[in-house]
Amino acid sequence: MNIKTQNLISRVKIYTCGGTRVEMYSATTFALLVIISCLSTTVHSIKDYAENKPRNADARDCALWLPDDQALAMPIPFTSNGSRHWIMYPNKKGRLNVKFGHNFKLSCTSSGFASSRFGHDGDAPVTCAGGDLLRHNEHTYRYEEFKCITTPKSELRTTFDKCQGGKYDVVTVGFQTKHTFLSLYSVCFDRATKNSLYTWYVPRSPYYNHHQRTNVRPSFSNTRELYGITDTNRKYTVAEQRKTLAKILKSTSLADGYIQNDSNHSLSRGHYAAKADFFFGFEQSATFYYVNVAPQWQIFNGYMWSELEENLRSGIVNNTDGRHVIVTGSYGSCTLADRDGVQRPLFLDLPHSIPVPLFYWKMYYDINTDFGIVYIGLNNPYKRIDGSVYICPNICSDSDGNGRPDANRGLVYCCTKKSFEDVYGKLDPVIYRSIQSHQNR
Repeated sequence: MNIKTQNLISRVKIYTCGGTRVEMYSATTFALLVIISCLSTTVHSIKDYAENKPRNADARDCALWLPDDQALAMPIPFTSNGSRHWIMYPNKKGRLNVKFGHNFKLSCTSSGFASSRFGHDGDAPVTCAGGDLLRHNEHTYRYEEFKCITTPKSELRTTFDKCQGGKYDVVTVGFQTKHTFLSLYSVCFDRATKNSLYTWYVPRSPYYNHHQRTNVRPSFSNTRELYGITDTNRKYTVAEQRKTLAKILKSTSLADGYIQNDSNHSLSRGHYAAKADFFFGFEQSATFYYVNVAPQWQIFNGYMWSELEENLRSGIVNNTDGRHVIVTGSYGSCTLADRDGVQRPLFLDLPHSIPVPLFYWKMYYDINTDFGIVYIGLNNPYKRIDGSVYICPNICSDSDGNGRPDANRGLVYCCTKKSFEDVYGKLDPVIYRSIQSHQNR
């Protein structure tokens, strides 16, 4: 895939897998986010340390790595600066490079280490001893010996913070170690409707568009504190969706026609913070909370939205200063015509909980330049695409390779942060606090 850029400050051309050209224009002297499609994921192969250490590395530095099928039970590597703690990430080849003599910690959280040599509280302080060797309690071990009993477990926590004018609760997902809580992403949650308005996280820096591979897909989790006695998992089954829509639309035949067993026309659990956005397997597992999803038509989930997620990951590869945030949310109500032709808003939990949104949106924001761009996707394969689906002025190409919007798979377009907030409302400043925390490491 060729990347063409002309005068990056004023104009960027983007070419996607489908041949779509997107042109974005900026009004000031900051560079636009470049979305690069079809970037193949880095393939890891087993190589010795000498081939993978940084060019300027000391020969004694550490390069920690295991094949993906062995890495899923490895502990969380994290370090600190004063009271601030953060997860350590590998380089673009998947190796975690650590300076010789550097002290850091490994945590299995509540899972615990498989070997009693590393204690029972879930954390082990270690020092790089060169290559794949780590020093712990005056003994030297290979990195692979620090395996956990199971993949480190995440936790969902409600906080005392409020969002969007104090009306909703801030929920955080992360990992509790003996020394600190490592936050992964946060959520603005509406308890009344069991609906997440949006989630946000700061991309790791430097960012590389690859991650550990696993065939294990965790079950989704919810908490009684947020969802009460609602069986959220059952609400997402095709049979239950048909029953629910039949009540809303006053017609079993209409519901059966809208909800089909064709892997396209039913409602899936649409991730906000995407699984593939995170490198480690334990991070990917932490995206499987119901607060991190909303009902999303499968045809939109599997095509335009997944392509947008991949494009965005490719576009932030050159993020080096850690002053960015990715915010993903939903907006509006997806409606379908009932037996009388009246458009009815859809919910999975009657009467008014777990709403089906009309739009999904994803914002990339650069705090250095105060530049934000919001990508908006239409979440209704039965809706006619007309001017009403553009909630803010479109600054991207909105057509497919044939020059027409795809009425079946949906539509994705983009707006400036300002024009989006003119419609949605100003996003809460709580979103940007974590950027400052990352910058001050």
